[in-house]
Amino acid sequence: MRERLADALSAVIAFWCDCGRLWSYKSFLTSLETTEGIDDDTRWLCVVAACLLCLDRALVHGDRGHVWKADDWFDCAKWLHVVLFTWGEAKIVQMILTIPEQQDAKARARAGKLSDQRHAKDREAREKVVRDWEKNPDRFLTAAEAGRHYTEWLAKQDYECEPSTPTRWIRRHAKKIGKKWR
Repeated sequence: MRERLADALSAVIAFWCDCGRLWSYKSFLTSLETTEGIDDDTRWLCVVAACLLCLDRALVHGDRGHVWKADDWFDCAKWLHVVLFTWGEAKIVQMILTIPEQQDAKARARAGKLSDQRHAKDREAREKVVRDWEKNPDRFLTAAEAGRHYTEWLAKQDYECEPSTPTRWIRRHAKKIGKKWR
């Protein structure tokens, strides 16, 4: 058993080296499922070896103070541990593989919503500046001059920003509509 586990660990390490930074338990399990000529016991040993590798990587990164990487490797080990107990149930394995994707999608959606909320006031200010600037774009000789003007203009409307911010908004918009500055 020790010799077979050592062989399995060697195979897992070879897969890990081939993947480099793209290692994931999902890609490992998919590779294991598609590899021909492996019996169920060897697959099981490879999953055990992958779990050990992930735990090793988690400990190494934890010792080095790389908390996020350690946490990622530990999560990988946890999922592989779950797969060990459900290996015979293909439907359960497929369901387990989709759970992190669902969690990632929820996290991305939540982050997007929070980002939208955080930047709503900035977008509103940008739209006001661009609309006002478009009414008479030739009244300012430079975008920097317009930026200074709109910084004061926004301050009167309870928006705070640096002059470079409206300057950037105006330059981008001017470029989009084909307006050239001197």
